[in-house]
Amino acid sequence: EYALACTAVELITGSPPFRAQSGLGLIDAHLHRPPPQWSHEISWLPRIFDSIAAKALAKAPEDRYPTCREFVSLIARALH
Repeated sequence: EYALACTAVELITGSPPFRAQSGLGLIDAHLHRPPPQWSHEISWLPRIFDSIAAKALAKAPEDRYPTCREFVSLIARALH
């Protein structure tokens, strides 16, 4: 689900969820940084997108959605 969330974020926002100057920096960002709040920078993106994506990108797998289907359904409804 985490990889699906990363892909969805990049498809929707045009950028990957995290950026860094180096490979190690990118790994550190994925492991430790909270996801950005994309709706603050992309005017057409609803704020609920941030919450849905943040849960799907949770660092601990048990904090993520139980299924990819649930994540996709929520994203689709938020963007509809």
